[in-house]
Parts: sequence; structure tokens; C-alpha cells
Amino acid sequence: MKTRRPSPGAWPLALVLGVCACAKSGSESAAKAPSPRLGPSVASPLASDPRLDFLLAKQPRDEHYSVDTSNLLAILETTIRHGQRDPLIRARQELGAQGAAGLELAERMIQEAWSDPDKAGLMRNALDVVGYSREERAAEVAAHALQHPVPELALTALRILKAKASPRWYDAVRAMFDRMPSDLAGEVALSLYRFDPHRATEQYASWVKSGSIPEPPKEILHLLAAGKDPASAILCAELYPSASEPSRLYYAARAARSGDSKAQEVLRGYLQGDNEMLQGQACEAAGAAGLCDLVQWCLRPEHSPGLRRTALRNMSVTCMQDSRELMRAASSASDDELAGQALSVLVEVYGDEDAVDRALLMLVSDAPGALQTALKMLDNSLRREPKLAERALALLIERDQKDLQRPFWERAPILSAISTLPAQGGADYLAKHWHTRGPDLDRVSIYYWLSMRIGNTGTSGQELVWRALEKEQDPKVRIDLLEAFSALGGQHVRQRLLEFVISGGAAPLELLYAADRLVRIGPAEKVAPVLKRATLRVQDPGVRLALQGLLWLNYPGPSGAN
Repeated sequence: MKTRRPSPGAWPLALVLGVCACAKSGSESAAKAPSPRLGPSVASPLASDPRLDFLLAKQPRDEHYSVDTSNLLAILETTIRHGQRDPLIRARQELGAQGAAGLELAERMIQEAWSDPDKAGLMRNALDVVGYSREERAAEVAAHALQHPVPELALTALRILKAKASPRWYDAVRAMFDRMPSDLAGEVALSLYRFDPHRATEQYASWVKSGSIPEPPKEILHLLAAGKDPASAILCAELYPSASEPSRLYYAARAARSGDSKAQEVLRGYLQGDNEMLQGQACEAAGAAGLCDLVQWCLRPEHSPGLRRTALRNMSVTCMQDSRELMRAASSASDDELAGQALSVLVEVYGDEDAVDRALLMLVSDAPGALQTALKMLDNSLRREPKLAERALALLIERDQKDLQRPFWERAPILSAISTLPAQGGADYLAKHWHTRGPDLDRVSIYYWLSMRIGNTGTSGQELVWRALEKEQDPKVRIDLLEAFSALGGQHVRQRLLEFVISGGAAPLELLYAADRLVRIGPAEKVAPVLKRATLRVQDPGVRLALQGLLWLNYPGPSGAN
């Protein structure tokens, strides 16, 4: 039975969860591939491997690849205009990285598509290029597109501009709001805050006061409570006495932050009341307004786990700085969710040594889910602190050593965890068990399973996999090792694979698989010329056609290329 292998970017998570399968790596192949064509390599059993069969299937275009690969902009433009999903995604990213030239090309495509409803797809693709561009003028291009008469395309431009937000564009976004249909206006209204929080909360206050939004959505209420402009403070002080819940809670919180003692009493009344839903909403409002004393009060041990969890979720980092003892108490609560959240804060915010020690011990706990929880909790700390990563590695190795007599599948979670640690020695330890015998795990051999995890450890593990590849003779295992080596991608992997392709020592099917991996890693500027030259040297007719098909699919030439 075939199962889908996670994409390279998804490997670390998949490995921790123990998900691994020898499956098709060709996400561009949406349908079942037709039978491969005849030829010395494509007639071999390896040709039916799901990592290769879709590459060997008949492609829409597989004649001699004649495109000028030095004309990168033309290749990327053609892909953006006519490319399939995965090549299109890569082309948008790569054109965005081409600086001023890439931005100018995207702008020309936007102008071309502006008034043509049949070119809405081209418009979206060009806007995505603008989003990937790091040129200062990219924000101007996106801001101009806010004026597009099609609301959905204008929203696409807004989402791109939000990543480049500046008060300079506030008025353009505010004007866009007035043109939007009611079902899309909410997103524009919330976006105002990204461009200028002060003016946005003033605007929200004005809408509330005028009755334009008599019952503001929770997102607006949250932003009003967090506002720092005088207008929202005055309005909230006027409104909270007569407003209904939940609006009243947020208005009172904003007024309390401005020094209104009666508003604070109102909020405390809700927090001390019997209505758990209003208690939680009052805690959220206090958190939005930055009322640390009230949020900390909600975290105290005498309160319900639900209210304490709400306090943790709504406590700002500033409030957390003065809450260590409350966090310690919460981390020992009988409620597992509350305890885990508090322990995470102690590890991440405080670097609390006792909390770190507890999280490390969770790595080797038999409690269900403890290993994955601990890895997630410690992730940032492990990457910041090499010594901590070494401690974690030592604990996991010690635990695995105690389990050597157990079936391999029982050891798998610990070994997967080792592969995710940014610590020297993890790859070496996994490699010591490379030739462990036993039944397949997740429908793949133990050797393949470990190969993927050794490659996942980073450069050191990739080099171990590469050295194994140099010695390996079995054609299928060599493809396995190429997959394990290339799963994480990156500059180091790309360079090795380019050398592998150039060397002329790869078997035809290995060359084809390496080419597919290189196309995915990119960029086209480095990969396309090498693959074009390598294809010309291939004598196997089926593999050569497959390589030509791969090139045409991913690096199509402009109209008229022959």
C-alpha cells in the first residue's frame, strides 16, 4: 500500500510524530501516472517506484529542451503565466527575489491584467511576486492595487501590503474600506490597525459612537481596549455604564487603564461573580487592556482551572515578567493543560532552571504525549542553548540504551526525537543502529526509516547519508539514500546534488531523481543550466525524455521557443 510522503518542509514534524512512508515525492502529479515508456532504465523494476514513475510518465511536452536558460526572467514570466501549481509557486518566489527587475516585470503584468477579467489569475500571481519582493517600491505597487475595481483582487493587494505596513498607507486602506461590499469590509477595517494603531482605534471609536457598528465584533473590542488614543479612552468611559456584555467589559477595561476607578470596580465585579463565561470575558478584556494586576489575580491558585487558563492565554509578556511565582504554582496544578501552559511560560519567558529540568525529564517520561509536548516546549531553548541540546541528547540516548532489547517500533519515538535535536552526536548515534534488523516500520524498512532521520539531523547527518550512498550498490537503496540526503533541502544539499549531476557518475534513474530534487530546492538560476547540460549527455531514451519533460514543466520558455 502506498502512502504519501510529507514534503521536505514538513519532515521535522513528521519525524517526531513517527510518520514516515516511502511514497511519491512528486506533488505536481495530481493523477495516476500512465505506464512508463520502454527503454533500458524505464523497463527496470525501479521505474515503478512511486518516486520515479510519475517522472517517467508521458509529459505534455518532452521534446529537446531548447530554452535559453540564461534568460531567467523570461522563464519565470512564462511559468507565472502558464505554469502548473508547484512550478508556479516557485516562480513567484524566485521572481520576487530578482530585485528591481522582478518587480518591474510584476508591475507590467499587473497593468496588463488590470482591465481584463480573463486575466484575474495573472493579476493574483503578479501580486504574489510583489509580496515576495524586498524592493522598497513594492509597497507602492501593492498600495496602487488597492484601487482595483474587483474587491477580491483589492483584498489580495491589501494582504500583501499588510506585510509591508506603514502609516503612510493608512489613508489608502481607509478609502478602500468605503468601496468594499459589506461581506468583505470587516477584514479591511481590522487591517487598519496594522497600518496605524492610534488612528485605527480612533476610527473604531468613531464608528461605535455614530452607531455604524452598534455591537462591535470581538476583534474590534479587543483593539479598542488596547488602544492608546484619547478618543477611544473618552468614548469607552462614556459607554461602559450602559453598554451590554461583552462590549461593556472591554469598554470598562479601556476606561480602567485610563484611571477610571469605577470602571475597574465594574470589571472586578464580573471577575468575582458566579458567571464563568462573563468571568472569562472580563479576564480577556483585562488582558487586552494590559491590566496586569487583574490578569494576575485570575491566575491565582484559588480560582478555577478554566479562569487560570484564560489568564495565561491573555497575559502579555510584560505582565508575565512579574508573575513567576504564580506561574510556578500553575505549573504544578492538577489540570494538565494549565500545568503545561505555565511550564512553557517558565521555560520560554523566564528560562527557569527548575522548569527546564522538569521539561527535560518529560522527554523520557512514559506518560502519553509527554515526549512531543516537551520537544515543543523546549524547541526554542534547545536552538538557543547548545549545552541544553546536549543535555537533552544525553537523556534520550540513555533512555534508548535501556530499551535496546525492546522491539524497534517501541524505540522509534525516542530515536525520532533524537533526530530533531540541534546537537552534535545525534546523527552518529542513529547511524550506529542503521543496520538493526526487524520488521518494517510504517511500511518501510528500518534502514530507510533511520536514513530519513539521520538526514533530518542537518549537515552532519546528511554527510553520513552521502558517504553511505557512495558505498551502496543496491539501486533502490541508493534512491532511498538520495531521498534522505535531500529531504531538508538547502544550499549544502543543492551543491552536492549539482556536483552529483555534473559528475556523470549517476545512473540514469538516479540522475532523474536528483534532478527532481534540485528543481524543488532551486533556484532556477542555479539549477536549470546544469540540468539542461546534463540532459544532453543522457543516452537512455526514456530517462532523457523524462528529463526534458521535467525541464519543460518547470522552466518553460517564452512563446516561440523551439
